[in-house]
Amino acid sequence: MGDGPYFDCPTRFEAISTLILGSLINVATTRERDEFTATQLAAVIPINLRNKMNPPLPPQSIGNLLIVAIPRLPMDKRIDYNYLAGKLHESIRKAVDQYKANVHEAEVIEGGLLKSKIFAVSDWSRLPYYEADFGWGNPMWVCVAGENEQAAILLQTSDGEGIEAWITLPSEEMANFEKDPQVLAYASLN
Repeated sequence: MGDGPYFDCPTRFEAISTLILGSLINVATTRERDEFTATQLAAVIPINLRNKMNPPLPPQSIGNLLIVAIPRLPMDKRIDYNYLAGKLHESIRKAVDQYKANVHEAEVIEGGLLKSKIFAVSDWSRLPYYEADFGWGNPMWVCVAGENEQAAILLQTSDGEGIEAWITLPSEEMANFEKDPQVLAYASLN
């Protein structure tokens, strides 16, 4: 992976997503191959456009305004986390730049996603869930419920000091993901 984007100062989202996506690539390349062999991991990343508009929308606006970035990451046995972070950053920047240039449609997927493993990553860590008060005080803990089998949602911890990554994978992949040395080096598994 000598050519392509490299990124030395990733955001918190880019760093955590890179760790998760790199581990998924590692899990996919070490398990037994079947008739569907993915050659790339397509990460589906929704991007909030509210603060990127000119002028930005007021915080009390209602409704969703987002676009989706889909970086396609090669499924190689050799994981280069700096390269993966660069690909995430480049894809997000490209999607936002495309929107700012008044192209109000999703990125054209060159060559489709035929040989891709699809995985969604969404950052909810800046949403004010812990500020909600319905009369009995702020929440002690916020979690995610969903049915997507291939996703990660990042939430702020209740103390505001860390990030919880809620990851859903098929059972076999989750067992291997939880054993990945890179994940174990940075995470506590529940």
